[in-house]
Amino acid sequence: MATRILTAVFGVASAACAGVGLYFPQWYGYTYTDPTTGSTAEDYSPLRYCLNSSCGFAFTWVDATHGQCVRTASDLRNRQLASLGLIGAGGILALVTIILCVAGMKNPSILRTVIAWLSFACVTAGTVLFLLLHIFWIWCDKDFCQFMQYRVVTSCTATLSMGFWLAVASCASALVMAIFSFIATCQSCTADNAEKAMKGVAGPTGGSSGSAGEAPPATSSKEPIASSAAPAAASPPRPALPEGDWVLDPDSGLYWSETNYLFLHLDTGQFFDPNTNMWFDSATQEWYAG
Repeated sequence: MATRILTAVFGVASAACAGVGLYFPQWYGYTYTDPTTGSTAEDYSPLRYCLNSSCGFAFTWVDATHGQCVRTASDLRNRQLASLGLIGAGGILALVTIILCVAGMKNPSILRTVIAWLSFACVTAGTVLFLLLHIFWIWCDKDFCQFMQYRVVTSCTATLSMGFWLAVASCASALVMAIFSFIATCQSCTADNAEKAMKGVAGPTGGSSGSAGEAPPATSSKEPIASSAAPAAASPPRPALPEGDWVLDPDSGLYWSETNYLFLHLDTGQFFDPNTNMWFDSATQEWYAG
């Protein structure tokens, strides 16, 4: 549950940073001084373009020829739209991840994780594409100020601004979201193993012995202490063991399955995972610390 909440929280952060970042016209900007035209400031984002604080949409381009270097308007526009589309898609996928988390849907947890990683990939790809487009590709594989050395300019500065850093924050949030979603999926898979192992426990038929199997982990730190960590024993008759290689562990008083790698408290039907030191409550379908 906690990992699913954290997945949703970082999904909100990723989607918000992507959306607000696209609103900002200042992603990559440069200011230069020309003896003829004076000081000029230009700012670009995947969505908008500003010239001396006068802003518009950045979808209108013209062919540019710099010696043997040719940049066509269609190439520039397509790259700009690809950057915008990838970042927008990443934000939308983050919202889908949030919806799946809030809905608490257990079965599509793997799908949720795939969507979360796709969100991270899209936002990151769109941000990197914008950076390469405006810092290198437009200016013939040079940054703007290097390119302006061919003109008579007295000063030139180029900076990455607020919108770009919001996009970076969106990438980082999407990465954390995807990691937490992956952890939640792994926990769900462990819970599924416990549920499968639990089948057949509910019927009270009196104690029965399990089939032969491997001994439980010998390390004492992996063995739950029945007197303190295990749930209180129910009144007899005791339920039957589920199918599988369950054998009684004399040290803990619990049954051990090498196949499922879980301990079983037979009277309550609760399972203990020695990898995480967590109990699985079969009634609430949740893990808790014993």
